[in-house]
Parts: sequence; structure tokens; C-alpha cells
Amino acid sequence: HFFEFLPSSASRADDATRLAHQLDVGQQYEVVVTTGGGLYRYLLRDVVEVVGHVNQCTLLRFVVSNDRVSDLVGEKLNESHVSRVLQQVCRTHEVKSRFSMVVPVANPAGYRLYLEVDVRQPLLASKADFLCDVEAGLRENPHYQYALELGQLQPLELRIVDHTQRG
Repeated sequence: HFFEFLPSSASRADDATRLAHQLDVGQQYEVVVTTGGGLYRYLLRDVVEVVGHVNQCTLLRFVVSNDRVSDLVGEKLNESHVSRVLQQVCRTHEVKSRFSMVVPVANPAGYRLYLEVDVRQPLLASKADFLCDVEAGLRENPHYQYALELGQLQPLELRIVDHTQRG
């Protein structure tokens, strides 16, 4: 079998494949395999991270299966990227979210973030800043950024769900 690696979509600056000895420690890659049985350049949708090298052998850690993708207009939002962005923004804004979910909205095309928090948290005072930071994180995906620039997607919406209202 023969393996090639593409920089993961969250950090892809180019689409050039790399061989194992060309991978950078700390970076994430998608795996492309060609098998001895004739399967040619099959994208596995697995993301691996390079954790080091032993002699000339690259050490990889499985990160996630990359097939959890939402794609309304070509933006290819990946669950792991969205999750990473939400975790970072919640840490930055000191928001303790009990539940979050980004859902696609068909008409007009876009995404809505549902965030379950206690409404007494200071998030409501800085809702616009929080949303702006989430949107900036999602824009790290060049396909998402491009779809917004073209007007194919509406900016992200935020809906706060107050967990104290549960019965």
C-alpha cells in the first residue's frame, strides 16, 4: 500500500499531497491511500496528527473521522473544526455552555448556533463579540469564507437557550 497526506481542511494552505517524511510535527493531515489491490488515491476521510518521529519513522495519532461535514453551498463545515472553534471561543469569553449545536438553515442559506447557558452569565452583554469570534473561527475554513463573500451564506446566527427554564 502507498500513503499520501493532505493538510487537513482546517489548515489547508494548498492541496499538494505530501509523503510521510515531509509531514510537520503538530500538523494535521487527511490520509490518501493507494492499495496493492488497485484502489487508487482513495481519500479515507481520517484526520491524523503528527506527534513526532522515531529515527526516520513518522508517528501519527488518529484525530477524527472527517466525514461529518455540512455543505449547503460548497462551504464544507467540518464538525471537528466547528467544535474546536466553539471550545476556544467559550474559553476566551469564559462561557460555560451546557450544550451547543450548529445547524444548517436552508432559506436563506446559513447556519444557526444554539447555545445553552444560564442567561445570568455575562454572555448576553457581549453577545455580538462572542458571535463575531465564532464567525471569525469558522472563516478559517476558506470555503466558508468564500461562500460568505459571495453572499451564498448568511452570517452565523446565535440563539441562546436558557437552561434554567427547563422543567
